[in-house]
Amino acid sequence: MTDIPQPPTTMLDCDACLKQARERARIAAELLPANKKALFDVPSAAGIATITLWFDGSGDSGQIEEIEAHAAGTEIARFPSAQSRSPGRSGTGLD
Repeated sequence: MTDIPQPPTTMLDCDACLKQARERARIAAELLPANKKALFDVPSAAGIATITLWFDGSGDSGQIEEIEAHAAGTEIARFPSAQSRSPGRSGTGLD
């Protein structure tokens, strides 16, 4: 009789996952004030009253097709230069 091969068992390290989640949340909270400032204060200071974007897709699938910034009325405005920071490229917040 031959043994049927079993798939390898992987153990989830819950403590490591929770530690990583706490660190990701800490980094996101640290970055939030500067990112909110860039998102709201910078366009406002540049005279932008409305930002319109067109999204093609649904749920978590899709992409932004176009973005327009408008000053008071219908005048199209230019976006000011500003940078925001992300918790990390991998989404873990740890890279």
